[in-house]
Amino acid sequence: MLVTGGFLFAYLVREGYGGSMVLSDGSEKMLFGLNLGAFAFSLVFLFSLLALFIGRQAPATGAQQ
Repeated sequence: MLVTGGFLFAYLVREGYGGSMVLSDGSEKMLFGLNLGAFAFSLVFLFSLLALFIGRQAPATGAQQ
């Protein structure tokens, strides 16, 4: 989550440091109006959060009481 979160943070503040997601030919790969990298990393980040949430909610298998 640190890597994906760091990427998403850098994507959000790219204007402040002059970052760019434009390819060398001047184009930008887009999916649903969002940069492809940002879209993919957003999905990974959300699924990671979901896995953490589910892992905390599920009781441990084989736990002794």
